[in-house]
Amino acid sequence: MEILTDNVKDTGYLMLINAKELLTILYSLKLRRADGCSSLVNLDNTTILSYIKKLEETTFPKLSGISERIWSHFLKTNTSCDVTYVPSDINPADSLPR
Repeated sequence: MEILTDNVKDTGYLMLINAKELLTILYSLKLRRADGCSSLVNLDNTTILSYIKKLEETTFPKLSGISERIWSHFLKTNTSCDVTYVPSDINPADSLPR
């Protein structure tokens, strides 16, 4: 878990949050055991959306590394992913903690 503690002051709070969101997706996919299936990922974070869709430049190599691990998992398990943007104001998960 060095990704969450290594150089936090250098990369800042935003990188930390984005790393946590990417790791959550990775761990969720691994727990699901949906080999050969399609997974639906709904996000309200456009940065994470870009990293998962491989549209983001390697601004943060650690985020790109986690994204590569996600794609490696897809290839290894013959799993596909449909990533959808859900704006925060209509995201049901965002209303719970507020």
